[in-house]
Amino acid sequence: MRPKLKPNYDPQKIKAEFINAVCEAYASGSSLRAVAKDLGISSMKVRKILITAGVYSNDLVRQIGELHKEGKSISEIAALLKMTKANVNSYLPYDGVIYNMEERSVAADRQARYRKRKKNKST
Repeated sequence: MRPKLKPNYDPQKIKAEFINAVCEAYASGSSLRAVAKDLGISSMKVRKILITAGVYSNDLVRQIGELHKEGKSISEIAALLKMTKANVNSYLPYDGVIYNMEERSVAADRQARYRKRKKNKST
């Protein structure tokens, strides 16, 4: 059996630590934009993380959340609220991984190596 490439990599722990860091920065009285600038991420990502943590809410977030809980698809919600699908998705909590984290998963590292090989082969 091969040894693990990243034996200490715990995606749930890393995700929780990142969410806590964003929540603490926001709780200190900073705006979404200020938190985003401090952490080097977009303000939309900050908002989505805060929604995931249950820290940020407004009428639109609650309305989209209720429609989603009722079983409406993102496309249906977008049509009802006259929004784009991407905009609707930005108001829903993360249900999987948070992309572009500082520490990448083994799969993300593997994909990066593959893309690099493929690029070098084509030149």
